[in-house]
Order: sequence, then structure tokens, then C-alpha cells
Amino acid sequence: VAICVHFGITVGCDIGISLNFWKPLGRSLVIICQSIFIAWGMVLFCAFGWIGWLLYKQFQASSKLRNGANTTKVGKASPNSTEWERYRRPFVIVCLATLSGLGVMIVYIYGLVIVYHKFPADSPHPEPWAWWSYQTMSRLLELFMASLITYA
Repeated sequence: VAICVHFGITVGCDIGISLNFWKPLGRSLVIICQSIFIAWGMVLFCAFGWIGWLLYKQFQASSKLRNGANTTKVGKASPNSTEWERYRRPFVIVCLATLSGLGVMIVYIYGLVIVYHKFPADSPHPEPWAWWSYQTMSRLLELFMASLITYA
């Protein structure tokens, strides 16, 4: 439900801005919406990065603890691949989510700087190819994040 609401709000804002529904607000509305999405991408990037770092530290701590108990006669720790298998899937998912947050920031910065930089001051609509590429990248990234959340 939350993903569908997010899609509806995002598409509604983008279509409303591109069709110039809110002409009196103009450029300030574009800047506000894009800034909110850039901040959201930064929150996703930082939060998932922190979670990934915590998972990595937890893996290191449990691996050291377990390897300390499983030493051979020579004193070297035996390799523990089952411990890594336990942390691998969540760690990969969190890393992909972190990269998705970074992607959100990059795509919306692209939208603010390239797509909407002249809109609506110089022209009534953004350039079509820049707008379509921006929308396509945004939707593909959102679909990837939704499928990642569904898979997790």
C-alpha cells in the first residue's frame, strides 16, 4: 500500500508540474519537490549504509568470537564459511538498498539541474527527452527498490 501511495504522489506531482497546474508557485514548487526527494535519497543512503556497517561489524565480531573457540592445534583459526552465509543475504540486500538511495539522490539532482533548470521561467514545459529519461530512470529505480523490499 505504501509503495502504491508513493507512486501515486510522485507521478501526480511530476505530471502536475509538467502540465503547469500550479503556475503561480512555478519554480519554487519544483525546487521544493526535488529538494524533498533529494533529502529522502540522502536519508535512505545514510540509513542503509549505517545498517550495512552494523551488519558487517556484527559479522566480524561473531566471526572472531567463533574462530577464537575453533582454533586448530597449530593455533590458526579455521575458516568459517557458514557464518558468512548467515550474513551474506541481508548484507547484499542492504548494500543494494544503499546504492538505491544514492541512485535516488543522483536521479533527482539530475532532474533539478538538467530537466527543470529552465522550467518554468524560460519555457512552459521541460525539454521532452530530458524529462522522459528522468521519468524512466526514476520509475525504474523505484521499481527496483520496491522489488528489493518485497524480496527482503
